[in-house]
Amino acid sequence: MKNLHLYTVILLGIILGSFFACNNEDITQVTAIEITHDTQSQVILAGNTFIFQVKANNSTDITTTASIKVNNAPITGNTFVTDNEPKSYEVQAFYEDIESDIITVSTSNGFLKNVLIEDYTGTWCVNCPRLAYAIQETKALSDNIVSVGVHVNSGAEIDPFSFDGSENLNDVFAIPWQPAARLNRIHSWSYPEENNLDQAINMTGFSPIGIAIDSEIDANTINSTIRVKFLSDTSENLKIVVYLVENSLVYDQHNNTDYFGGTDPLVDFEHNDVLRAIYTDVYGESIPNANGETNEGSTYSFELAKPIPSSIVNNEHLHLVAFVVNAANNEVLNVRESAVGETQDFQ
Repeated sequence: MKNLHLYTVILLGIILGSFFACNNEDITQVTAIEITHDTQSQVILAGNTFIFQVKANNSTDITTTASIKVNNAPITGNTFVTDNEPKSYEVQAFYEDIESDIITVSTSNGFLKNVLIEDYTGTWCVNCPRLAYAIQETKALSDNIVSVGVHVNSGAEIDPFSFDGSENLNDVFAIPWQPAARLNRIHSWSYPEENNLDQAINMTGFSPIGIAIDSEIDANTINSTIRVKFLSDTSENLKIVVYLVENSLVYDQHNNTDYFGGTDPLVDFEHNDVLRAIYTDVYGESIPNANGETNEGSTYSFELAKPIPSSIVNNEHLHLVAFVVNAANNEVLNVRESAVGETQDFQ
């Protein structure tokens, strides 16, 4: 009986020893840490907040047990409120004797300025893959590009993604041929576009106008609140335009270029950012200023409740594109894109 009791004690000791050994081994398995933050961009508006997260081996969240330094000064917790002036910050995390790489974040005195590329195209258009490639390359170089594919018909050549709104847009802005691209609505993207990527990228930067889009789907209706914030007074007559676009639409694309493999047709080509509806007047809806909506520090809210077109069979790939234009010349002052169902902050 004593031997049985002794055996039980020894077995329990072995089990407990193994348990603690495994736990110790799990702790010592941390070989690298990484620090990230919660914003979509490395640059935010001065005076706003970064929330940092620290992960071990790129997966396990150890934020609460790690320490963080900003410009070599320790911060409390993982939240850092930036100064009210433009500045860069070097951020690093520490866990025991392990250090993360340093990341650099910064602030500006303006919102991030995106550029709108409207791509007038058609599945029948043999040269249009050239422009699709140029947009792809531009987006690879900048996160501040918003593109919209405006599909139109050409005589007997029918495009399955054309609709009354896209045809009207093509006519209103007197697009002479396809492919054609307009930057911020009024600037022609110089040919060959794939050799002039900087023309689009150089239009990004900072803007005194910020846009944030919140949306949800209720039955077959998209409900959205689009907020426009102003960092300075403006006397310009401003309008807001809202598009509905769809990604991951598969359809053969005619091709007479060397891009995407150079075959004709490009079988099951994936068309992205396809314009599916224009939810405002093509020139936009006026942003009123009777109550100071466009004064410094003010925020204007545009409410939208629009049906999803019957031509759309899958709601999973829908995005809203909203942009503010100067009504005097139709130039886009800033643009923002958001997946339907997403809630955005100003950036």
